[in-house]
Amino acid sequence: MSIPRIIEAMDHIDDDLISGAADFKRNVNRTVWVRWAAVAACLCLAAAGLFIRHQIASSKSASTDPVSSESGVTIPERKFTLSADSNADSSMIAFFIYQGHVYVFYEWSDNTEIAGEYLGTATGLINEWTPKDGYVEFAGSIKGDFYSVKGYDPSFMLCLKETDGALSTYICDNGITLTYGSELYEDRLHLTGNYNAVQYETRESWYYSKNKLYQLDESSGVISRFIDQLDKAAFMSWQDVPAREGKTIITSYDTEIYHLYFRMKDGMTIHLRLYENGYVRFQGLLDVCVQVPEDCFNALTGMLQENIGS
Repeated sequence: MSIPRIIEAMDHIDDDLISGAADFKRNVNRTVWVRWAAVAACLCLAAAGLFIRHQIASSKSASTDPVSSESGVTIPERKFTLSADSNADSSMIAFFIYQGHVYVFYEWSDNTEIAGEYLGTATGLINEWTPKDGYVEFAGSIKGDFYSVKGYDPSFMLCLKETDGALSTYICDNGITLTYGSELYEDRLHLTGNYNAVQYETRESWYYSKNKLYQLDESSGVISRFIDQLDKAAFMSWQDVPAREGKTIITSYDTEIYHLYFRMKDGMTIHLRLYENGYVRFQGLLDVCVQVPEDCFNALTGMLQENIGS
C-alpha cells in the first residue's frame, strides 16, 4: 500500500502537520524528501501510539479547539508542551516565544528588506527533552535574530534572519479573536490592492511538490469578487466544518481542491487553501476558516479548472 493510501486510511493523522514540516524547507528538491520523511515519521509515531499535538494552556481549559461565541471565534493562547513526558516531537514544528506568545513558521521570503526593528534573539534551546519550565521568553525550536515585519503588526507577524542571510516569517496563530474575514485578510494581511499576481495549483501538485503553478487573469473580476466575499464571511472553527458523508472528521485529504497564492508587492505570499463547499483557510491560521457563498466560490474554482484545461 502506498504512503498516501495509508494516510487516507488513518483519519487521526492530519496532513497539516506534514505540511508544517515540509514547508519549513525552502529548497524544492529537499522539500519533496522532507515531506515524505515527515509522512514516515508520522506513521512511526502513530504505530507507537504517539501523536504530535499543540496543547493550549489556559486557566480554564486545555482544549486545542477555537472557541466560538457571538463575538467571533477565539483561538486561545497556546503553549507547546513538547517535553518528553508529553510524547511529542519538537523537530516537526518551527516556533519561538516572544512576549509570552508563540510564533509559528509561515513562509520563506526572498525580500530581506521587509525586516524592520530588531526585537530579540531566539535561543533554539527547546527540543523534545526540554522540561515545561524551559518554555520561557525567546526560547524556541529554532534560533536566530528576529525582527518586526515592515507594514505588519508585530503582535501578528515577525521575521527571523537565518545565518545564511535567508529570511523566514512567523505568525502568532493564537490568542486572537476573529469575527469576519476582513479582520485577517485586510486588517492584518492588507490583501486588497497590494498584490501583483495570483497563482494556484491543485492539491495533488502541492501535496507531491510538483509545483505545477498556473497564473490567473484578473480581467474577469472573479478574483476581486472572491476577495470581497472572503472579507464579509464569518469565521468558524475548522473543527465545526461538517465532515464528508461516511467520515467522522473533516480532513484536508478528503475535501481540499486548490491552493491559491496572492503574490504581494512587498514579496510576501498570502497562501489560501480551498475546500469543497466554499471553505477557505489561510495557511498561517489553520485552526479557523470561512465559507464563501456558493456562486462566488464556484465562479472562482470553475475559472481555475478552465485555466488548467486550456
